Amino acid sequence: MRNDYKLEAADPANIVIIENFISAEHLDAVYDYCYSINEWESQSYSNIDKISTGATMKNNAPEVYDVMSSYLNKVQEAVEYKFGRKLEPSVPGIRRWDAGEYQGPHADGETVHGVATDTYIVDYGSIMYLNDNYDGGELYFPAYDIDFQPKAGTLAFFPSSTYYVHGVKEVLAGVRYTSPHFWVPTKHRRLIEMTKDEQQTVY
Repeated sequence: MRNDYKLEAADPANIVIIENFISAEHLDAVYDYCYSINEWESQSYSNIDKISTGATMKNNAPEVYDVMSSYLNKVQEAVEYKFGRKLEPSVPGIRRWDAGEYQGPHADGETVHGVATDTYIVDYGSIMYLNDNYDGGELYFPAYDIDFQPKAGTLAFFPSSTYYVHGVKEVLAGVRYTSPHFWVPTKHRRLIEMTKDEQQTVY
């Protein structure tokens, strides 16, 4: 694979993979919920993704919501510890990937060429992998020749800049379930609030 996105300032040590992050017991409960979901929403401009939001989860399976929330808190702690920054909290969510779906190389907080996007406020991304009984769907990082099939219960997280362009290979068979989240530093949120306050001030 060509290293089209290789940048000298990048550090592959910032791509963190933790296996067995979610216990087998909790994985079973979450997977049963995934398998039973009939309500899937889209949160993309292309309207092709399938998301079970935290609100849906809390309404239909509050015990699963609590489990996912507890792990999400641990994810936040792990990302904060790794990168030394206080982050805004997030809420659980599940992404469904059907056969034929994939995601090309991208960065979560900017374009592959480092141009700011609508998600520029996001500095880190994380993914909890909820099952592995499917074919394809590997996570890959072109700049580092990283290409792997996460086991169920694995956590991956990394910065969201163009230094860490990544993608998802096509799901060939079965259904892939993940729990992705994007993390905003508290400092960023406060700076936005301060800017809004200044804009609303009448001099």
